[in-house]
Amino acid sequence: MPLAAVAQFRATASPARNLALISHLARVAASHSAGVLFLPEASDYILPAPAPASSSPADNTAITATSSSAPASRPAPPDTSDFVPAIHALARKYNICISIGVHEPVASTAGADPANTAPPKTKNVSLYIPPTGPSSRYEKLHLFDVDLRSTGGPLIQESNSTIPGTGESALIPVPTPIGNLGQLICFDLRFPEPALRLRRLGATVLSYPSAFTVPTGSAHWDVLLRARAIENQCWVVAAAQVGRNAAGRESYGGAIVVDPWGGVSEDEVLEGKEGWEVGGEMGLCLVEIGGQGEVDEGDPEVDKVRREVPLRRRNDVYPEI
Repeated sequence: MPLAAVAQFRATASPARNLALISHLARVAASHSAGVLFLPEASDYILPAPAPASSSPADNTAITATSSSAPASRPAPPDTSDFVPAIHALARKYNICISIGVHEPVASTAGADPANTAPPKTKNVSLYIPPTGPSSRYEKLHLFDVDLRSTGGPLIQESNSTIPGTGESALIPVPTPIGNLGQLICFDLRFPEPALRLRRLGATVLSYPSAFTVPTGSAHWDVLLRARAIENQCWVVAAAQVGRNAAGRESYGGAIVVDPWGGVSEDEVLEGKEGWEVGGEMGLCLVEIGGQGEVDEGDPEVDKVRREVPLRRRNDVYPEI
């Protein structure tokens, strides 16, 4: 069966450092003959969170240092013009497909207020990059705007620095060596609708590159990923950020693979367990996904679950997604 390599690592504000870690992960994945390497959300960088006077630094954590403070207080994103081309080069060098979450710069609007000195916003994007041929992209639909301070968690306003994706054109499964891949990102996990649509359009694998916070991850990470796998009868792959990424920003980790029955791969969670290649703050899990089945893009696990437990939608009662 085809092999997927699912990573977790600790990205920082340095794209060069992060690229060096990713290069190591790509080399190890390729050495095990993996067909696809899955990397987390925000693999290019995670910035320190600003600390407005109205709250403590711990209350303002985000992937791109977003917060409820004035936009001008946001740190400017680093130059990543060479980052994605370098990922393409790694895919070619190691003959491996790479799924990765990055920030995509958004050009300033012509005629914008010159008094506005805030850094430009970005898009939160998942890229699927094969060794040859065109890449595919998905823009995160649901931004992480939450206030968890009542339970000791952070205040996060991702929309302060990020523009959400629009339209249905992004929800298109991509053919890959492990099956038809539906790309989603992190907070999208809490919304079943886009996954259901991707399933209807032929997805057999759903990916959720993520940078979950510790409070939300410890409460909901495994539960939500298993739910998406069970209700869509798909593989679910979730690469994850882990550890203290920057001042005021800590990620839950727990990179995981869930099969179409809802079972969790035995070697998925902790660095040091059998199945992980460990190097400092990195982990890589190798899981067989796909193969030669009767239907559903040749995946025997998906075929078996969908045949034995057919989900016949009552679209005469509720609308089709």
